[in-house]
Amino acid sequence: MRKLLSRSNFRKLSIINLLFYSKSEYVEKQFILDKMEITMKTLNKDISEINEFYATFQFKIEVYQKNLLYLKKAPEVLLNNALLGSYMIYNSDIYNISKLAFRIKPDFVEQVVEFAGISKSSAYSRLEEFDDVLAANSLFLDRSPLNIVGNELNIRFFYFHLFEKSYPFSGWEIPEVDLEHIYSFIEKLAPYMGIYLSPIAKIDYAIAISVCLVRIRDGYYVKLTAQERKAVTEFAHLYSFSNIDFTELETSIGGISLPDTERHLIILSLRLTSFTFFDDSKVQRILDYNKQFRPSRYLLAEEIAKVAGADYKDLEMLKAELLAYFSKFTFLEKAAQITDIDYFSRLTAPDQAIQKRLQHIIDEASHDKDLIFVRKNKGVILAYVYEFVHVAMLSKNVANSIKIKVLSKKGPVWEQFMKYEIRKRFPEKLVIFSNELNSKEHVIDYDVIVSDYPAAISNEVPILIWNMPPTKQDLKALETMIYTF
Repeated sequence: MRKLLSRSNFRKLSIINLLFYSKSEYVEKQFILDKMEITMKTLNKDISEINEFYATFQFKIEVYQKNLLYLKKAPEVLLNNALLGSYMIYNSDIYNISKLAFRIKPDFVEQVVEFAGISKSSAYSRLEEFDDVLAANSLFLDRSPLNIVGNELNIRFFYFHLFEKSYPFSGWEIPEVDLEHIYSFIEKLAPYMGIYLSPIAKIDYAIAISVCLVRIRDGYYVKLTAQERKAVTEFAHLYSFSNIDFTELETSIGGISLPDTERHLIILSLRLTSFTFFDDSKVQRILDYNKQFRPSRYLLAEEIAKVAGADYKDLEMLKAELLAYFSKFTFLEKAAQITDIDYFSRLTAPDQAIQKRLQHIIDEASHDKDLIFVRKNKGVILAYVYEFVHVAMLSKNVANSIKIKVLSKKGPVWEQFMKYEIRKRFPEKLVIFSNELNSKEHVIDYDVIVSDYPAAISNEVPILIWNMPPTKQDLKALETMIYTF
């Protein structure tokens, strides 16, 4: 999210996050000043702007005894950083200007003024701020016409993350593409690939596909290096992409024929979402593919998965999850270009002995000539691996049943962690879980949905929006709901 917000807006979200995850109800102002490296004047200004901006959410940052801060909200008000971040992005100049560049491409700044409803001086100022955000994503802004310029894959990643982060408030923002066509394509693709997409992941994947289609319609095609083309071709052969019907997608953009490379990239953009394999043979196919064509990646995933414990109920699934994460780096040289890195989660890292083992594994991998992406992104990958292994170790003994549907935007391993957190506090007599892997969701069968993402999943079932990991307030809200049922 850092790559989609101005510095001041990201700082405000960070302040809220510190209050969310405080061990006590109150946080000293000095602690926040030191943590954020800001002055008291800036902090007071930020608090005032936060309270004004989020007034509709019925929560505010209050001061207690002059030097302490706390979050004041009613018990029924459910918040998390994903929700607040989504609202901030949706109401940002960066989002509005990006929409113009994506759909209209104004010829002059005067047209930006007209479409955005701002003054000319404000337009220039906001375009400069937008330049800074794009630079962080290895992109830049062409102003005549207004257009984001750079590597086409990076441009698509940027638009995807912008639209998926804002979706809870914006709704479907790509009217050029018929959403029903996209959903129909996904419903046929998911069983073919042997995967289950949660309602959250389904929305994300629809956005990813639509961004690709609009860019193709406008004449922007991806140019791959020889090495990237080889990787795409191998994967397409593995899954027999030639058997997949793309007619509905082509129809949605006026009958434009999709080149094979673009077809393959649309399938591979599944990696931008989280999904669960329900077909063990497809999992094995992924593992066999990496074992044969990317042995270094396979061995790295295997070593990391084993740290989680040989008694984990599905070690193969852990390997597949790790390989899916590594695949994000196939077309992105540096993690700086991945805008969905989670800067707010506060999961406890594994103990020191486990951390040392993982550090050694990643250090060794960084010297492998076939794992250059590890060397270039060691810090980000190590942080992910710490969290991944810790979550896997905590959640490996979770019971399985029905009633509460748990959904995590980050994927099935994190869903298991959320179940672990619930199970620690509530016995099976009170709470049982749904593990349905049918792409047709029957949400009326659930009593409660617990999710770490504020998507409109159901109008019929109560939804609890959790932080990741859940805060005391999140768990209290679930407890209240359980004992109210």
